[in-house]
Amino acid sequence: MALPFQAVIAEDAALIETESWHFSVAIGGGLVSNPVVDGDNLPLIVIPNLSYYGDQFFFDNGLVGYSFIQAPTIEVSIASKINSTAAYFKDWNTESWLITSLIPVSDGSSGSNVKTLAGAIEDTGVDKISSEDIRDRRWSLDTGIQVNWFASDSIDVIANYYLDTTGVHHGENALVEVTKRFVLSKEARLQLGLGLHWQSAQLSNYYFGIHPEDGHPPSALYLPGDTLNQFIQVQLARKINENWRFIFTSKLQRLDEKLKRSPIVEESKQYSVFMGAVYDF
Repeated sequence: MALPFQAVIAEDAALIETESWHFSVAIGGGLVSNPVVDGDNLPLIVIPNLSYYGDQFFFDNGLVGYSFIQAPTIEVSIASKINSTAAYFKDWNTESWLITSLIPVSDGSSGSNVKTLAGAIEDTGVDKISSEDIRDRRWSLDTGIQVNWFASDSIDVIANYYLDTTGVHHGENALVEVTKRFVLSKEARLQLGLGLHWQSAQLSNYYFGIHPEDGHPPSALYLPGDTLNQFIQVQLARKINENWRFIFTSKLQRLDEKLKRSPIVEESKQYSVFMGAVYDF
């Protein structure tokens, strides 16, 4: 699962001027739901958006990459980004959580725990466990390959594959998404997206499993294994003037059955929604 809330104010990549920085701010109302037990929903009120696209190097809200294959209809890049799954387990009222959690300090125990528990029973049937009553889930840094296929003027396909390069959980994840754009008028655009997000057993087990180190009895131990989530998203944007535009965006993600059976997950779906105005500097 992911928290791509900066994407709600991103500009159309095809219209972005290269070799310059782009900064915009969205002001409005919305939230990112949290499916874990006792997890805080993330309120969306002010959302900054910072990006830079050069001939080959790019930065887009924390995604850093270098395109080594460029053609009229396809681009292949090596990219790196923070895996945002850990955000579901953080206290949004604590100002220092981001700085302290980004430090990749691995004692090597998380990887060995997953291997040791590989044969654990999946469906435990135990009561739900609060996300506040488990060991902290740390942030990780993903690095991998991203492919952008511009199938037509209105259809894009993105596929990526990432590995944990910080040794936090030694997991992998991959995503495939198809996006279709519709021109409603000179000022208005509608965008629809469908996709799949796969997470390896190591990644899913680390974040959504129950381990001995979490301090619960053996009967509560649970490992979901590899998971596949499905999602759909819609975005409506209308230009107001040279600097302002209205935007509405929503994303609904259906969680894998193995995630829903986890003692620390209480929702079968995860969603985000935002409506507001964006100012482009």
